[in-house]
Amino acid sequence: MRSLQAEDAGPAVATASGPAAAVPTTVTVETSPSAVHAADLSLARAAVETVVRVGLMLALAGWCLWITRPFIFALIWGIIIAVAINPGFQRLKALLGGRGGLAAALMASSILVVLVWPVSMLTSSLIANLSELAIRLMDGSLRLPPPPAGAEQWPLIGPKIEQLWTMGSAGLGSVVEEIQPQLRVAAGWLLSVVADLGLGLLHFVAAMIIAGILLAHAEGGHRLASDLATRLVGARGPGLAALAERTIRGVARGVIGTALVQSAAAGVGFMVAGVPWAALLVLLCFLLCLVQIGPAPVLLGTVIWMYSTADTATASLFLAWCLLVGMIDNVLRPLLIGRGSDVPLAVILLGVLGGLLAHGLIGLFVGPIVLALGHQLFRAWLGQTDEPAGRPPD
Repeated sequence: MRSLQAEDAGPAVATASGPAAAVPTTVTVETSPSAVHAADLSLARAAVETVVRVGLMLALAGWCLWITRPFIFALIWGIIIAVAINPGFQRLKALLGGRGGLAAALMASSILVVLVWPVSMLTSSLIANLSELAIRLMDGSLRLPPPPAGAEQWPLIGPKIEQLWTMGSAGLGSVVEEIQPQLRVAAGWLLSVVADLGLGLLHFVAAMIIAGILLAHAEGGHRLASDLATRLVGARGPGLAALAERTIRGVARGVIGTALVQSAAAGVGFMVAGVPWAALLVLLCFLLCLVQIGPAPVLLGTVIWMYSTADTATASLFLAWCLLVGMIDNVLRPLLIGRGSDVPLAVILLGVLGGLLAHGLIGLFVGPIVLALGHQLFRAWLGQTDEPAGRPPD
């Protein structure tokens, strides 16, 4: 037998110094061993059922994740594209009288038509350039050609360029021979990047289709994001969801959008001028634009090459185009980056490099956005940034 004691308020007793006060009394309750055993058994059964439910939910979630694993990057990319172009979709939807499905289909198909051909051409050229570079790295045939005749006669910088070029041409061969093992590792990584390029193009097409589907259900998607955030963090959920939307849109427009426009403009100049390895140079321009350095180093090298191989008039036209490409950055940044993207440069740089190393070329687009989103949400969780009360402005 077990005895349980509980205090209960007894009858009120009046005192001389004040009003009546309750006098506590003790009640003793006797319990049998069978009742205690039944209570322990019920508690153990409830714990086992909870563990089984949680285990089944985790198993189901893991299975679903495993099934959708081939489409994870396309899904993430599609969500990013849908969030980035949602303001344009809303305007097109209003023009079409509120027909969201038609607006989503028109926007997704138009982006595919405009981008698929140049992206496919760039991908094929990039595969050829990277494959050639990897082969030259592996067999040690990568060399810097001697400076062109008459380089020392270039105005202002001619003698210095001719001297540095000659030194680099003479010394690069021995340097390549010494670091041949490291170059073979780099060549293997380049070949793996080449192998992922075709898959990346398919992911882009799938991401555009997913983005169109998400845009057609934009309102429901926004409610789902807010409800999920509320379920996870409580009353701060809608504010954090709005912050995530603003961060994705700011980085996608301001950082990646600016880099795409600037590198595409540079690529047009490379193709028209007949610059060799144009696709690889465009990729380098895109990387430098992502990390906020700009395409100036690549453009300077191509301008020097043009003056050494083409006539002065053609090279001067190419120089004027490169100057225009360099100024595009100054025009786009106030329009796009100034819309609320205050992500530090170090976060963008880590996202670009980490995304490239972890996920190939797709990581160039997904990496900085995901890392910037995590950075902003972590700051909001620490209370270091203001959360918007509602949906961010378009």
